[in-house]
Amino acid sequence: MTAQRRQFWLLAGAWLLVCAFMTLLSWPSIAGRRFPDPDDIMRLQQVRDWIGGQSWFDVTQYRLNVPTGVPMHWSRLVDVPIAAVILLARPFVGHNGAETAALVAVPLLTLGIAMALVQQVGLKLMTSGPALAAAIAVPFSLGGLKQMRPMRIDHHGWQIVMALVGLLAAMDPRPRRSGIVAGIAMATWMNISIEGLPFAAAFGALFALQWLADPSATERLKSYLCSLAVSSILLFTLTHAPSTWASQPRDVVTPAHLAAFSVAALVCSVAVRDGIVQLWKRLAVLAVAGGVTLATMFLVDPHWLVGPFGSLDPLVRQLWYLNVDEGLPMWQVDPSEAAAGIAQPLVGLAGAAIALTRNSDRQRALWAIYAFVLASITIAGVFVLRAETTASVVALPGTAFLCSLALARAQKVSLMPARVVASAGALCIMTPAYAVPLSVTPADSHFMRAFDAATECMSEEEMGKLRMLPTGDIAAPLDITPAIILDTPHRAIASGHHRNASGMRDVLELFVLPPAEGSRILARRHSDYLVFCPGAPESIRLAHRGPDGLAAMLIASRTPQWLDPIPLPGLHALKVWRIRKDLIGAPGAA
Repeated sequence: MTAQRRQFWLLAGAWLLVCAFMTLLSWPSIAGRRFPDPDDIMRLQQVRDWIGGQSWFDVTQYRLNVPTGVPMHWSRLVDVPIAAVILLARPFVGHNGAETAALVAVPLLTLGIAMALVQQVGLKLMTSGPALAAAIAVPFSLGGLKQMRPMRIDHHGWQIVMALVGLLAAMDPRPRRSGIVAGIAMATWMNISIEGLPFAAAFGALFALQWLADPSATERLKSYLCSLAVSSILLFTLTHAPSTWASQPRDVVTPAHLAAFSVAALVCSVAVRDGIVQLWKRLAVLAVAGGVTLATMFLVDPHWLVGPFGSLDPLVRQLWYLNVDEGLPMWQVDPSEAAAGIAQPLVGLAGAAIALTRNSDRQRALWAIYAFVLASITIAGVFVLRAETTASVVALPGTAFLCSLALARAQKVSLMPARVVASAGALCIMTPAYAVPLSVTPADSHFMRAFDAATECMSEEEMGKLRMLPTGDIAAPLDITPAIILDTPHRAIASGHHRNASGMRDVLELFVLPPAEGSRILARRHSDYLVFCPGAPESIRLAHRGPDGLAAMLIASRTPQWLDPIPLPGLHALKVWRIRKDLIGAPGAA
């Protein structure tokens, strides 16, 4: 058996063991349909709608914000593997079994791809032993634990995969193939999430720097920009209906982006040439290309710098957006959480820095590419904490290199007890985030109880009790609404998805304002039921913001006169009331 084949089977065996372990560990959540995040719930509903006949181009959730619905900003690309597993498995295990298979198989497949890519990156940089160690560590990184575990079917795992594909492509010695593959990877990432835009720019900057260093290194940059433009246009047309091409919100790739990518590709294809020897001329060419690209963006969309959350309603921003830690800059979250996020990337960068001083010119060039990409993602994570889960996976080859050096030194310790301790310490380098108390789960017992309460409220068993009610319109907090949409035939006002700004504000005002004012929202929304999870973090937060509001009353087991409790058999965590439409909305309703 060749060494390459042996490495393959070792990695495959490790992946299968991890799959078995993670499935076993997650089985209570799998059996009870307890999702890690409301976005995973909404993703499954989006796939159900598509399989049920909704158009490929239409990702509207019509049972939210009736009668108009909520146009989601998610790409259909992520729905494809989920739907494929469901459709393949359904003839054998039925629809529910097929969905369960998808909830387990798709995240673990993503994990396996990430492990294989990390190994390939590692083999470019170092020997097979540390490369295999880096790959085996993927499931235990923050990216693996948070974004690629059973039930986690949202798009973040695929973003990690695209980052690794781009990195591996950047290391390809064949310039044209390198640029083409990197361009496809970044275009796919941006189609999945506009969060990929800074990384697309980072890869462009990397290839531009290579041209500045070597006047003959033009092919990679030109191939990348052309591939990025063509792939972005193709994916845009494949995932958006023609009638919406000119009116895309700024939370996805827009015509302004496509125009800018195209202009950058056109200008660089003409102006970037081998014969430009003087450095200042190459700098001038890049400056002109960048200036024309930015001018194109402003010409097509003068307000493109205003992000998807730039115009959020102040109440929605304060009570929803600023409480989604993963979307915040590092300085706005708990220091322990920030430290856990950045620990692995910093160790990986340290390993890369040492490797740059210990390798030949060719290997040093590959380590420089690796360090540049990892540093770019790490810096992005300072501004959006969620990017650190990607950085934690990308950091593993550098971490493994540092670990191998530490192990080599530990083995030279003469005393056995000291050698064992030193070796154990060296292995701990692979998972530095575990040194931080809040690296994986918060230590705060109050938070954990609230998290468990929310998980119980959103379970399939608990939500299933709501199916006993005649179909109607439900008013509920944002976080539990996706579970209502998934597991019941009812309609709801809003979930935590920013395109439904008016619905989100109505929900938040309903629970923080005095009941008399909240009742008028219910009257305007024609709501039939009110559903509440008293112990959930969101409910506690709403009660804290509005001590005289509806959430605080319901937590204190006090209800206004226009709510009649509905005692559903078997309901444990959720509370359900029928709304007295003859009493709501009137002056003095309380």
